[in-house]
Formats: sequence, C-alpha cells, structure tokens
Amino acid sequence: MNTPLSLEDLLRQKPGPGFIKPDLPPDLPIEDEPESNSQSYFKKGVTFLKEKSPFDSLPYLYAAWVLDESNLKAANNIVIALWQLNCPELALKTVKKVLAIDPDNQTACSHLKFIERRLKNK
Repeated sequence: MNTPLSLEDLLRQKPGPGFIKPDLPPDLPIEDEPESNSQSYFKKGVTFLKEKSPFDSLPYLYAAWVLDESNLKAANNIVIALWQLNCPELALKTVKKVLAIDPDNQTACSHLKFIERRLKNK
C-alpha cells in the first residue's frame, strides 16, 4: 500500500516536463525554514486584514497555519477574516479548532463569546 505524500513531500518533488514555475509574490521568499515562511505568510495576511481585505488575507493566513500548526495567531486571524466575510459558521468551527488545541487561548475564548453572542442575537 502506498503512503500518501504530505504537502511538504509534494513541494520537494522535482517538477516534470512542461512544468512552469508559478510567480511568487516578491515579498515572500522561499526559505528552507518552515517557521520563517509561516511568519512571512502570517505578516502578509495580517497586512491584508488591516487593509480591510479579508478575502485576500485568507490564503496567507491558512498557509501560515499549515506551515506551523502551532501558529494559533494565524488561526485566530482566520476567524476574524471569516467573520468579516459573513461566514459565521466557518468562523465558529475554526475558533473551536483553536480551542481544541489550546483551551486557554484567550483570543480564541474572546472570539467564541463574540460569535456565539452575535449568532444568538440573529
């Protein structure tokens, strides 16, 4: 039985014939250290959130969380972006995932109370 490849394994594979390397944003260098990539993506996602572009922030925030699953700041910012995009149920699921990982995460606790209160008032 074949073991499925992780995303990291897939990214490390050599491309086949006809592969065209995608253009990466110039401000996000490819680095060997996953944590530094995670932080780069996190910062870019937060920048988009501050610019009131939650849709544009999501790929960067998800990438930051995938590259470093302990980066719960990225996950908490995903919750904010999802709420701003009027996806309350997905925001609620995401904040519950954060709390499953870190039950004492104060930011996630605050987000959960906010979301539940708003959903109750609808």
